[in-house]
Amino acid sequence: MRRGPKPAKSRAESKLSVTRRSKDDDARIRDLERQLAEAQEQQTATSEILRVIRSSPTDLQPVLDAVAKSAARLCASHDASIFRLDGEVLRLVAHHGPVRVPPSFVMPAVRGLVGGRAVLDRQPIQVADLQMQTEEFPEGSAIAREHGFHTLLSVPLLREGAAIGIIALRRIEMQPFTEAQIALLQTFADQAVIAIENVRLFNETKEGLERQTATADILRVIGSSPTDVQPVFEAIARSGVSVCAALGCAVFAIEGDIIRLAATHGVRAERLERFRQEYPAPLDTKIDTAQTIRERRVFHLADIEHNPNATASDVENARLAGYRTRLMIPMVRGDRALGLIAVTREAPTPFSDQQVALLKTFADQAVIAIENVRLFKELEGRNRELTEALEQQTATSEILGVISSSPIDTQPVFDTIARNALRLCEGSSAIVSRYDGELMHLAAHAHVTSEGVDHIVRTFPMRPSWTSMHGRAVLEGTVVHVRDVRADLEYDQRISQALQNRSSLAVPMLRDGRPVGAIAIGRYEVRPFTDTQIALLQTFADQAVIAIENVRLFKELEASNRELTTALDTQTATSDILRVISRSPTDVTPVFDAICRSAVRLLGAHQGGVFRFDGKLVHIAALTSLNPEAEGRLRMRFPQAPNPHAGSGRAIVEKRVFQIPDTEEFPFEGQRATARDFGFRRSVWVPMIREEQVIGVLSVNGREPGPYSEREIALLQTFADQAVIALENVRLFTELQTSNRDLTTALNTQTATSDILRVISRSQTGRATSVRRHRDQRRSLARRVLRRVDACRRRSDPAGCPHKHQRRVC
Repeated sequence: MRRGPKPAKSRAESKLSVTRRSKDDDARIRDLERQLAEAQEQQTATSEILRVIRSSPTDLQPVLDAVAKSAARLCASHDASIFRLDGEVLRLVAHHGPVRVPPSFVMPAVRGLVGGRAVLDRQPIQVADLQMQTEEFPEGSAIAREHGFHTLLSVPLLREGAAIGIIALRRIEMQPFTEAQIALLQTFADQAVIAIENVRLFNETKEGLERQTATADILRVIGSSPTDVQPVFEAIARSGVSVCAALGCAVFAIEGDIIRLAATHGVRAERLERFRQEYPAPLDTKIDTAQTIRERRVFHLADIEHNPNATASDVENARLAGYRTRLMIPMVRGDRALGLIAVTREAPTPFSDQQVALLKTFADQAVIAIENVRLFKELEGRNRELTEALEQQTATSEILGVISSSPIDTQPVFDTIARNALRLCEGSSAIVSRYDGELMHLAAHAHVTSEGVDHIVRTFPMRPSWTSMHGRAVLEGTVVHVRDVRADLEYDQRISQALQNRSSLAVPMLRDGRPVGAIAIGRYEVRPFTDTQIALLQTFADQAVIAIENVRLFKELEASNRELTTALDTQTATSDILRVISRSPTDVTPVFDAICRSAVRLLGAHQGGVFRFDGKLVHIAALTSLNPEAEGRLRMRFPQAPNPHAGSGRAIVEKRVFQIPDTEEFPFEGQRATARDFGFRRSVWVPMIREEQVIGVLSVNGREPGPYSEREIALLQTFADQAVIALENVRLFTELQTSNRDLTTALNTQTATSDILRVISRSQTGRATSVRRHRDQRRSLARRVLRRVDACRRRSDPAGCPHKHQRRVC
């Protein structure tokens, strides 16, 4: 039957279908362009926030402002707000949008508020129409109706699983945020947490350094004012204001039964005039300082204007001095109070625990200073020998303090020893040296002339000899005391002229009877050193040895910890790979992926890969990188024959580890191009070898140029061996499956033969010859089956495998 021509309607419908497809394509293109534009805009915003984070390591506000602005813009929100969790309330720290919010806005972290619930549940909370959620969010619904918005999204700021704040978006109309917008807001929340952590760590480090510096300054003042405590009080007053971010600081001291104002810093003139009127005051008076001293307790009163515990006198003094928070720390020795340190601040917030602890340290240092002065005055009338003993004890304590505060650096100890040796032994110059078993090295010096410095810098390092005091002390291992070096014929007179020394003393630093250095001091005049001074210098030498040992042990412990950490990471990675091997007996892909990830992670690399070699071509087995485009271009070039000019080809052809410390200096242009494409500068390839044949290669690439260490290469070789094990497991598993099939076939054959023999046995007895023939065939078949079973058993039993490599693989 012949068909007639198609009706005209079909042609029109065809044109309409083409037009629809064209419109659909245009719509998809526009959608893709919109998605690309949004992704680019999000990436630009993220980069901008990261740039602000880098440019503001100490200032959090620009980062939070940038996060709020980007979140509101990219999530199409009416406004954006960032809150920090402060105890049980959320404080506003950043806001962007047309709605005016008080800068000091605070809301409770309760479940009736969306932000509070996000903090408590530690997960994003979105309410499409908050005005209608009167039962679920009573407080939040009331705020929504008051301010006229409907949709609210709150994402918690999480640090180590704990909420430290929220970032919230609002829309006036009821329009829920999309999953993409929620995910983007979580990214902004993570960036805010990074910025908060950066500033926190920076401030903690800075505050720690300031506290250490302030403590050291006060100790330095204590050490330099053994007869006068006033400089210590003044230093404490200055440090109390600077380190505790205080408005003012006042130090009070007790003399008998009287309290006197000892020092102030930053105190207003009006308050100073009141101090002059109130002090000196009897210890049993009713003023707050006297009461705090009598009770020997810490007085800490914040937000005095609104604090119910504040007395009328507290409020009056606060208004007069212009502060809102006051902290008083008594100076206590045993059960006796010696004074008081008081600090104030304009903000209503209390002082932090660290600031309170630091002020307690200042109080302890003030007690030390007071006690030092008291002891010094009590001993002032005694003879010079006792005075010198006290100075020596102070110097020894100072050196021990430096030792305890410098567990990883001997230089501060040597500098302190040189200064104290010079002062307490009444020398004109002091030099400390280190001995490494062959050469003596300059460690520290004090009060050496410029000519002397030039000479000792040129002389050290040097071998120990009799021409110098240090050399003699190291060679003899005992104290060397020369009354006049210019009368000593063996002494190098160039040293005496440069240092302008006459009488000289050198003491070796001995560890287990072996010299590790020496301390030498000299005098301009001929005046031998006393036995007390020699003993003191020996004490300094012992302390120097303690410092050297401390640093050595600390570094050994640090190295041991690093090694243990590395070993643990390596063992964990190896265990993970072995676990993957055991779970994938028929598939090596998960194993190669796990090896690739572990190698890149443990070596801190940029990119890595596993390649298989079938004898002719190299195939990509696994890749991990941060550049999908470059990875795609690389995959297009495989499989390929091993290139003897490239790194992978060299490792395969030469059957050895091959590394390129700097790809830019490698002669093969293809290798340099690949490195530039992925963005790495160094590479290493480790071959995977089975029975002397290369079956693949493991590659790891890093961003920075430089060779890989032997430990790192050994780790990669372990991963390569595990890859070989995985391949062998898969191969043996496949062979075992084949053997099982053969055995099954043989068993079926034997069963059939048995059936035939059974029939034959029932036949005529005259067919014995045929029976014997079938019996021989059955025995031959049984022997072949037993040999096959034996071979399979050896493959499955590592102990029975005749080859060492095969036994390990089994």
